[in-house]
Amino acid sequence: MRPRRSGTALSLACALALLGACADDAAPALPSNYEPLAPSPAAPLEPLCPALRDVPDAGATWVVFGDVGCFYCREWLKTLDQERALLDAAGVRVVYYVGDAEGCPQAEQTARHVDFAVGLGARRLSAAYGISPTPATVFLKDGQLIGRMVAATNPQGVRALVARLY
Repeated sequence: MRPRRSGTALSLACALALLGACADDAAPALPSNYEPLAPSPAAPLEPLCPALRDVPDAGATWVVFGDVGCFYCREWLKTLDQERALLDAAGVRVVYYVGDAEGCPQAEQTARHVDFAVGLGARRLSAAYGISPTPATVFLKDGQLIGRMVAATNPQGVRALVARLY
C-alpha cells in the first residue's frame, strides 16, 4: 500500500503559489507611455549643479529631462515632489536635467519649486538615451537603463512605476 500524500500540505503549497501570482497581478498597471527596456549599461550622467558633482551609479535614479520654459516639465516635477515620500522610501533618486539653461543659476531657478538635484546638458544626454527631452524620464537601476517614458504621468502612475520597477 502506498503512503497517502497530505492534502493539506499540497493545498497550502498551491495556495501560496496562487498568492505569489496574484501579488504580481495586484500591483497597479504601468503607465501606457512607459517603455520597458532590456537592462543595458546607462550612458554616463552629466555632472550636477551647483558644484557640478557626479551622480552615483548605485541604486535607482529617475533622470528627468526638460527645458526652462516647459510647463509640462514643471508639472511633472511637482507630481514627483508630491510623491517624494514614496520615492524616498523606495530609494529612488530624481535628477532633473535642463536642456536650454545657460548655466547652473538658470537651471536651478527653473526647478526652484522642487528640491531635486539639477544638471545641464539635457539635450545631449537625452540624445544618448534616444528620447525627446521635454519632458521625458529614463529609469536607471544600479547603472543599468531599464525603461523610459516620454511625457509625464499622474501620482497613480508614479506609484505603479515604483511598485513594478523596485
